[in-house]
Amino acid sequence: MSRLSRRPTVVWGAALPLLIAGCGGGTAPAAPPKLADATRTVSQLSSVSAPTATRLFRSFTSLAPRFFRTDSIPIGPVASLALPPLGRWSLPRLVPLAAPRARIAAALFPPEALGKTFVWDTTAKGYVASNDPGAPANGVRFVIYATNGGLLIPVEPSLPLTPLGYVDLTDRSAGGNSVMGITLVGTEGGAATTYADYTLTVPAGTIASTLALAGFVSDGVNRLDLTSAFTSTLSAFTTHTTADVAAQDVHLVETAALAGTTTPELSLDLSLTSGGETLRATGSIVADTAVQTAGGSFAVTVNGRPFATVSLGQHGFTYTGAPGVTLTAADEQALDSLIATSFGLFSLVLVLTIPGLALGV
Repeated sequence: MSRLSRRPTVVWGAALPLLIAGCGGGTAPAAPPKLADATRTVSQLSSVSAPTATRLFRSFTSLAPRFFRTDSIPIGPVASLALPPLGRWSLPRLVPLAAPRARIAAALFPPEALGKTFVWDTTAKGYVASNDPGAPANGVRFVIYATNGGLLIPVEPSLPLTPLGYVDLTDRSAGGNSVMGITLVGTEGGAATTYADYTLTVPAGTIASTLALAGFVSDGVNRLDLTSAFTSTLSAFTTHTTADVAAQDVHLVETAALAGTTTPELSLDLSLTSGGETLRATGSIVADTAVQTAGGSFAVTVNGRPFATVSLGQHGFTYTGAPGVTLTAADEQALDSLIATSFGLFSLVLVLTIPGLALGV
C-alpha cells in the first residue's frame, strides 16, 4: 500500500519495479520479502553517519574550502551540489565540486608553507601563516574553529574564535604516487583525539582527475573505515566506495555518478550487507537548477527481491510496498535511513576530497 509521509522534511525517492511472483507445479508462492530487523537496520545506518556529527568534523568540512585560494580552481559539471535532506548525516548542504587539473604540482605544498601552522585572521577573513609550533615538517597545519553553523556562505569561524582542534595535511608521496595525508585531531578538554586519518592518492602515470581515498572517520565511538575511487571530467563525477563499521557488522558498497549542468542527474547504487541480508537501493534523481526542483526514483530490494519504493511527489514522499509487502512504521524509518545513507556516503567522499582538490592533488 502507499502512504503519504506526514513528516515536513522531503526525502528524495524512487520508483520500484513490480515483483513478478511465479509458482508452478503446485508449489506455494514464496513469502514476500521482509527486513530481518528494521530497528536494527536503522541503528546500523545511524552508526555509519555518526562520525559526521561531531562539532569538529562539521567545522572541518565547512572550513576546508577556505584552506587555500580556490578562485583559480576550475569548476566541474556544477559549481556545487545541493544535497537533499540527509537525516542524521551532518554534512554541508552545498558541496563544492572541482574539475580535474591538467597536471599535478611537483610538490604538494609551497616550500614556504612547510612546517607552518595556519590560523584564522578575523581582519583578512581567511587563514594566514603564524609562528605557532607543532606543524608537521612535511606539511602544514590548519587550526579548526567552531563555525557559524553554515548560515553564511562561505562559512567562517564564529566569534570569538573557539579552537576545536586542528588538521595536519602531510606529503606522504612514495613510489611515484602523489599522496596527501589528512589527520583531524580534536583538542577540546585538553586531550588530543584523532577523529579522522586518511589519504588521497593520485597513482603514478595518471592525472589529477583520478583520486583514491583510504582511511577512517570516527566520533570516538563509531569508526567508519572506507575506501573510494574518485574520477572526474568537466562533465561528470563518478565514485565507487566501500565502507565498514565492524562493530555493527555493517558493510556498504556504493557506486555513484553525477552528470549534467542545467539538469544534473545523480545516479546511486547502494547496498548494505549484514549477516545474511542485503538491502539495496538503486535509482537516480534529476535536478533542474534553474527552477530548483528535483525528482526521481529508487528501487529497494531485500536479498534481490523487490521490497518497497520511496517516491518523491509534489506534496511530500510516499512509501509503497511491493505486491504482498505491508510496510510497518519501522520499515519506513529504515527506508528513510537507507535513502539518506545513499546520498550521505557519496557526499562524505566529496567533502573528504576537498583538501586535495584545493591543492591539485
